[in-house]
Amino acid sequence: MMRVLTILIALCILTWIILRALRPLLYKKSNHHIPQENLSKHNYEMVPCAYCKTFIHKQEALAYQDKYYCSKSCLQD
Repeated sequence: MMRVLTILIALCILTWIILRALRPLLYKKSNHHIPQENLSKHNYEMVPCAYCKTFIHKQEALAYQDKYYCSKSCLQD
């Protein structure tokens, strides 16, 4: 009985050591987030649509007469 318990404890410790060593590979951090200092390099300013008031990225908005629109249908209405 004591031998089985010793082997079980040894296996648990070995498993813990292996998982701890592999943790950086299993749980990689995402590289998709944009650092704050790079936000100013891109135009991520949000503007409201002049018609429906939906906020969209300024670079994706349709600009007409100093107003921004989210789609052609909002621009035409």
